[in-house]
Amino acid sequence: MPFFTVLGALARDQTAPCPSFINSYDNAPWLHTSRSFVHDIDKLPDPPASALASRLARNLHIFVALPLTPFRDRVAATSSVAVAMDQTTLSTLDLLESRLLRVEHLLYGQTVSPSLAQEYSALEKIGDLEKRFSLLTSKIRVYGELIKIYKSHPDFFHSADPSEPPSQLSADAVQSIVLASASSFPSTLSSLTAIKDSPIPDPSESTALIALGDRMKAVEATQLAQAAEMADLRKRSERIIRSWYESGVLDNSNVMADLVSRVETAERQVRRAERELDEEDDL
Repeated sequence: MPFFTVLGALARDQTAPCPSFINSYDNAPWLHTSRSFVHDIDKLPDPPASALASRLARNLHIFVALPLTPFRDRVAATSSVAVAMDQTTLSTLDLLESRLLRVEHLLYGQTVSPSLAQEYSALEKIGDLEKRFSLLTSKIRVYGELIKIYKSHPDFFHSADPSEPPSQLSADAVQSIVLASASSFPSTLSSLTAIKDSPIPDPSESTALIALGDRMKAVEATQLAQAAEMADLRKRSERIIRSWYESGVLDNSNVMADLVSRVETAERQVRRAERELDEEDDL
C-alpha cells in the first residue's frame, strides 16, 4: 500500500492499525491540516509517464502533506519500540524514499541508489530524507516558495467548510467583515424574494420556439443562397457596364476626337489659303 494511502486510512479511520508513534500524533495540528491533502491525493489516478509536470506536482503535494520533523523527533524518543512496529516504520520510510527518488530521477536523471544490502536505522533514513528534501527545495525555488505559502496560508490548498470561519482571521476580524456586509443583506433578500415571486414563463412558448428551429435554419440557408446570387449578379453587372463603357463610350469618344482633329486641320488649311490670296491681291 502506498504511503499516502496509509495516511488516507489514518485520516478516515481513527482505529486503523498503525505504529504507536503515529497514533500519538493523531491530534497534532499538522496532521489535521494535511488530511485534506491526503484525501485528495488518494483519489488521484497515477499520472502518465509523459506528464512530467503532473508527476512533479503530485509528488510535491505528497511531501507538503507530510512534514518529516515530527517523525524524526518521535522516533528518536521511542527507540525501544517492538520489532514489528520498527519494520512497519522502515517500510513506510522506504515508500517515502521511493517517492523522493522518483522526483530526483525526473529532475536530474539517473541517480545512484545505495546498496540494498546496507541496513539503515529509521532515524538515519529520516535524516537522509530530510537532507535530500531540503536540497531539493533549495535548488528548485518554486518548491520552496510553495512550501512557504502552504505554511503561511494553508487554506489556499484545500477548500474549507463554508460553516467554519477562516483560520487565518481572528474572531474580531470575522465579526467586522460580517458587520460591514450587513447592509447588503436586505437588498439581497429582496432580490431573492423578487426572483422567487417572478412567474415562470409559459413552456408552450419555448416549445414553439424550439419547433421553429428547423424553419429558421432553412431561412438562414435561403438567405445565404440569396446573398451568393446577389454577389454573382453584382459581378455580372460590373462586367456588362465595363463592356458598354469600353465598346460604346470610349469608341464614340475616339471618333469625336478624330473629327475634332480633322476639323482643326481643315481650318488651318483654309486660313493659310486665305492668307495667300490676300498677299496676292496686295501685290
